[in-house]
Amino acid sequence: MKRVLALLLCAVLLVTLAVSTIAVPATAEGIEATEEDTILIAFSDFQDKSGVASGKKTLQNLVATLENHGLKTADGVLFAGDLNASGSYTDPSSINQNKQSIKAIKEVFEPIVGENIIFAQGNHDLASTPGLSPNGNNDPATGEYGLYLIPEDQYGEWGNTSSETKKAAAELKAYLDAKAAANWKKPIFVVNHIPLHWGNRTLKDGSGSQGYQLVDVLNEGGAKGLNIIYLFGHNHSSGYDDFLGSSAIYLKKGDKMQVAHGTKYEVETETINFTYMNAGYVGYNSSNDPKADTALTLSVFLIRGNEVIITRYDANGVHNLKSKGTWHANFSEEGYHATPNTTVYASSRKVTATDDVEVEPPRYSPKEVPTTTTTTTTKATTTSTTQKPASTTQKPTSGSVFKPTVTQKTEPSTTASVVAPTTTGKPVDVITTAPVVDDPTVAPTDAPATTVPTDPIGTGTPSIEAPSATDAPTEPAATATATLAPPTATPEKDEDTSATPDKPFPVGVVVGVGVGVVAAAAVVILLLKKKSR
Repeated sequence: MKRVLALLLCAVLLVTLAVSTIAVPATAEGIEATEEDTILIAFSDFQDKSGVASGKKTLQNLVATLENHGLKTADGVLFAGDLNASGSYTDPSSINQNKQSIKAIKEVFEPIVGENIIFAQGNHDLASTPGLSPNGNNDPATGEYGLYLIPEDQYGEWGNTSSETKKAAAELKAYLDAKAAANWKKPIFVVNHIPLHWGNRTLKDGSGSQGYQLVDVLNEGGAKGLNIIYLFGHNHSSGYDDFLGSSAIYLKKGDKMQVAHGTKYEVETETINFTYMNAGYVGYNSSNDPKADTALTLSVFLIRGNEVIITRYDANGVHNLKSKGTWHANFSEEGYHATPNTTVYASSRKVTATDDVEVEPPRYSPKEVPTTTTTTTTKATTTSTTQKPASTTQKPTSGSVFKPTVTQKTEPSTTASVVAPTTTGKPVDVITTAPVVDDPTVAPTDAPATTVPTDPIGTGTPSIEAPSATDAPTEPAATATATLAPPTATPEKDEDTSATPDKPFPVGVVVGVGVGVVAAAAVVILLLKKKSR
């Protein structure tokens, strides 16, 4: 009988150890950043309507999140445009506020990255604002990544003309062709304030109506083996991009997106050969849809050779790279709205020229804090004289129902013309102090805001929403008469499946081992008693 009991206890021990091993699989940890890695921080739309001080506070809160995750220093910052909420790229009246915005951004980031801060022009930024980076080739001397800025006056908010965007596309093509000829494998960042995809913003003001010209060039570069990442801003107001993820937009190579072809109504669904994402809105997101992701975020790129690990952060911690797309109530009845892309991509993702896979967020190790030196070099600036013609596209007359024509594009086209890319250097700017000129449409406040809007997806915890097998994006119909109409059923509410980045030791393993030890001890005791007899 005792022998039978001993055998049963041994069986319990083996089963317990097996279950404890299988039931709780090990989770891979994020990579450990080293001194050799290059780290870049990106964001856009520094235009808090309460003023520069409030915008600066938002950035400080976001930077505090990075520091809480171990990121104390980095190698550079990419700003994707819009320094204020009221000016324009042709209006000199906002230049003082632009200067103050640049000054505030530098005060936040220079202790982290030194002077390596790239300022791309947005539609609210006068071209001659001191401190804006030159357009075209901005490759760093280190050679760790490529960087190209597209001019606002060639591809901007109001659609631009075909000839203007054609020039921008030709210059970008020359830059990418040179990279491909050199067998370049490290990431290339292409930064422009305006998105490339079609949506309600395109219907409103023509923004992105010439996007196909740049998409063709980027697709061609990706097909040649380049690891291209397109960073944009701009669509943070009125819920224009709720269907694509609102505050968190990310499409990987092989995903599909709708692109306008010359007018706001002609649309093609294209497969992209590059990474496409918003840099991270920090001023505001004014969607009033309760299901939309309105978190203010910034993005971090950890570059290691030919790989780049991309992570998005909000004030609470790690945030989705792409949130779930949803219908916006104000647009769903128009009949023009693109099909919501319900795919969710959690942070982080490791991207190369051929792969884009989900990984754990990296663990940062401190680097040597950069030193900032003072220089008296002054940058010469020029003012663009390009005049934007009034749009000749006529919107459907009242009473008619004009649906966008949606066709399926199978292969990206190529651009034959080649224009040498701009290779202007990047001297350091001297910023003069000027009075702050805030948005005249907003009443001043006695003190800057000290709170950051919370993320409706994952409030109080890092905003990581797990993808669902049922959340596959729905492609629009590929017929010449396809109609993009809203669903009749009420959309379901997003489920909060937030998860914290900390991975505690699996409880199942601890319990299993404990039970196993007790069982083994019982076996030993029985055997000893038997032997003593």
